[in-house]
Parts: sequence; C-alpha cells; structure tokens
Amino acid sequence: MANQTDGLARPMTLRGHNPAAEVYDTDLVDGIGRLNLRTLARSAAQLSRRQALALIVLALWAVLPLAVLVVRVAEHGGVLTGTYGTDAFDQMQYLAWIRDAGMHGLASNLWQISTTPHDYLQPMYFFSGVLGDWA
Repeated sequence: MANQTDGLARPMTLRGHNPAAEVYDTDLVDGIGRLNLRTLARSAAQLSRRQALALIVLALWAVLPLAVLVVRVAEHGGVLTGTYGTDAFDQMQYLAWIRDAGMHGLASNLWQISTTPHDYLQPMYFFSGVLGDWA
C-alpha cells in the first residue's frame, strides 16, 4: 500500500521500520528450479523509466556487435565466424582449440609444427567442441 499525499507513490512505513532494509520479492525461481514468470513479470512492471531505459540501452549494446557482424556477412558474403578485427588470428586459435577438443576430447598445442599430445582441458572449449561435433 502507498501514501498518496503529493501524487507520488511511497511505501507505507511502520514506526521503527527501516525502509532501506526492506526486502523485496526477489524469488524468481520456485522450489524445483523453474523460473517463476509471474514474479518476473511483476518485477519488470516495477521498473522505473530510468531503469527501463538503462535496460534497453544495455540490451542494444550487447546485441550491436552481433548485428554488425551479421550485416557485414550479408553484404560481403562468407561465413559468420565472429573473428573480425585486429586480432582475428587469436580468435581463430580459440576456434581451432574448440574444434580440436571436439575431435579428441582434449586440445593440443597447435602453435608447434611437430605433433603434440592432446593434454589441454578447458571446459568451455570442450563443451563447445562437443556441441559443434554434435550439430
């Protein structure tokens, strides 16, 4: 419930109650680990305009690099690898480790000309390689 004295909604306070220590309903996951969509929608509806604007700007900032890459591939053709920029060789090395981990389970040192053992385990590369081989 809120006070409506000057047109602004303020939470009701009790004598001796510290509103700064008030705990809001942040339980977005129910008891068995599923996302509680009603609570999520209620929380989203309580965003102020400033918070909503910040959320929109951050979402656009996160999607902008992917959008630029998709437009570049659409205009010039090719395959979307995500390795554009001044350090493309470094990013391609990560993709090679992912491919190597997908083929062998572990990655090897691809910077040496001679063969090296597959002894490098990086969980992100391993699971990405397994998904890449599976797809």
